[in-house]
Amino acid sequence: MRMNGIILKPARVLVFAVSLFLASCVELTSPLSDPDAAKPDERLYGAWKASGKGSNASQYWFIFIGKPSQHHVPSGIMKSIDVSNNPGNRLDVKESWSFFSSSLGQATYANLFDPDVLDRAKFPRWDKRNIKDYAILKYAVENDRLTLWTMDSNAAAEAIKKGHLKGKIEKRGLLEIEVVTLTASEDLSKYLSSGGDKLLFPDKDKTKFVFSRVK
Repeated sequence: MRMNGIILKPARVLVFAVSLFLASCVELTSPLSDPDAAKPDERLYGAWKASGKGSNASQYWFIFIGKPSQHHVPSGIMKSIDVSNNPGNRLDVKESWSFFSSSLGQATYANLFDPDVLDRAKFPRWDKRNIKDYAILKYAVENDRLTLWTMDSNAAAEAIKKGHLKGKIEKRGLLEIEVVTLTASEDLSKYLSSGGDKLLFPDKDKTKFVFSRVK
């Protein structure tokens, strides 16, 4: 399900994540790891087609993942382009996100950020300090299957209320969308590694998306 046509007030990267996946409205002020030290996850390179529950032959959703065209960025930065159609067979093509990977134990995560940071007309030099906000996806690659999990905003909000994570919860925009902001990535890393991963990224249909590699 998408949220096309809805203009949100949160950081632009969150708009990308929400429009792409109806992702939980959770943003981070810092990533899980240093983008300058990131290594590319070459398992992600290529074309992926949605094949999970709810997919059908008449409507498609492809994700293309590769290296960004810009050469001035760290080697671990990757980009994704999203291509889909609607019931009227109209195409929707967007550069959905730029990202880099983080690993915590056996789990891997994508730190999403605004691709404008890679625009040399706006930012002639790469500087990670130009990235103001992040969104996080959990992912797993098994053979030719890619699974993505979005963060459950209710679980994130509950973790803040219980004092397990540092952050804030607020209403934004005309629609008063509830946005959860996590403000301490070290706390988040510890929480994920100590069992919080299953709470923040539950294996449910509304937060899980499955893709098959296009050969």
